[in-house]
Amino acid sequence: MNTSKRKSVIKVVLVDDHEIVRQGLKKLLSRDARIRVVGEAVSSNEAISLISRLQPDVALTDIRLKHGSGIDVSKAARNVAPNTRVLVLSAYDDDQYVSSVMRLGASGYLLKTASGRELTKAIHDAVKGRLVFSPMISNKVKNLFQGIKNNKEVVTVLNGGTNLTSREAQVLEQISLGLRNNEIACSMGISPKTVEVHIEHILIKLGVKSRTQAVLFAQHNGLLREIPQ
Repeated sequence: MNTSKRKSVIKVVLVDDHEIVRQGLKKLLSRDARIRVVGEAVSSNEAISLISRLQPDVALTDIRLKHGSGIDVSKAARNVAPNTRVLVLSAYDDDQYVSSVMRLGASGYLLKTASGRELTKAIHDAVKGRLVFSPMISNKVKNLFQGIKNNKEVVTVLNGGTNLTSREAQVLEQISLGLRNNEIACSMGISPKTVEVHIEHILIKLGVKSRTQAVLFAQHNGLLREIPQ
């Protein structure tokens, strides 16, 4: 009986760069005797190393980390721990975040407004192979997958598998030409705020911290040759 209980415990790794969030999640998850937090990480590199070593059942990760992102964790987990289910827990319901992690095989995307009951249920469901989403995310996912099916949204611009949308690719090209946000906005017919959002997505997807690093990375890896004119 005890052996059966041990086998049924779900091992979870928490990935969030805010200690208060990790502590809160640990306390919340400890209420479920079938869930055990076996490790914590604050960056994508630390998370990937921990996931590789511990081979947890679930990696619960924020999308925004000080170093790297939940996208990096989702991508790497497929290789270092193919049996680990990745669940994103984020304050942001941005289409691009949802799209990126789902393409990389994440088991779900939850908002930090989720209740403790919803979170623990999501962990159990993910282990059973189910896709789980916060209610606000469900319709986004349907639309995103429909867009993928129709091949309207994503262009692959890096042989390593990094995906930028066509808009993000265009913004990256404009950055490489030395244009400022207002100039990019005027050139593309979008608002400066939208340009900022695109740039943020580019930095996360490329794993860099600045516009300059993004351009250097793009030049070094041949991304700019793939950007539609």
